[in-house]
Amino acid sequence: MKKENYISELADDLFSKVRSEQPDSQTMERIYGILPELLKIFALKVGHNSPTQMHCDVMFFVYKNRK
Repeated sequence: MKKENYISELADDLFSKVRSEQPDSQTMERIYGILPELLKIFALKVGHNSPTQMHCDVMFFVYKNRK
């Protein structure tokens, strides 16, 4: 249940940020296409040489659930 809540909250937050820019359908398709790769890069950056276990946990969670 927690996992689904985290994913839902992240998706809602990302969508609200994108929607506020009022993108057209072509731009939304591009975002949809590149978002998994951007989340992968984000996850790896958060976890690279991570100072805490929390950073590693965030990296693993985002990387695993990015699609």
